Parts: sequence; C-alpha cells; structure tokens
Amino acid sequence: MEPKRSLAGDLVTLYALDALEPELAMRQLRALTRLYGFVDGADTEYFRSRIRAQGAPAAVARAALQGVLGDADRLALLAQARLVYESYWSVLDTLSTGENR
Repeated sequence: MEPKRSLAGDLVTLYALDALEPELAMRQLRALTRLYGFVDGADTEYFRSRIRAQGAPAAVARAALQGVLGDADRLALLAQARLVYESYWSVLDTLSTGENR
C-alpha cells in the first residue's frame, strides 16, 4: 500500500519540477541547435514555449501551496523540494553522460 501523501507535499513536488522548466528547456534548445543541427523555428517551438512560460505553472503550484500550508511541516516540504530537484538533475546528468548508476 502506498504511503499517504499530503496535498502540500504533492504541490511542492509540482513546484520543484515546474520551476526547472525554463532552464531545462533552454539547455535542451541549445543542445538541439548546437549539437544536432536543428534550425530555430517550427522544430524548436515546443522548447521556446517552455522558455517563454517563465515558470508560470510553478507559480500556480506555489499559489495553491500557500493556500494549503496551514500546519504542514515546512522543513519537510523544503526537504521534499530539494529531493525532487536533486533527483531530477541527477537523472538528467545520467542521461547526458550515458552513465548507468
């Protein structure tokens, strides 16, 4: 049985992932154009739209989170956000280097 998760914990997870989107999209766009010869245009519009969003989905998650914080353990939520952030970059680093840990 899956452990019970809190809405605040889920929102922190969404926030942590969505806050990374603009930077990640910029890196992906750079790799596509520099390493794989993509021409900036229709083929890269998806990544440009993620950059233009400037973390708007993260702002929605943050606003929702502020509405449910109440008695939530803020240190635990901070630890959750850090774990998500570090885990996500670890996966990306592994993919980019081809290492299998």
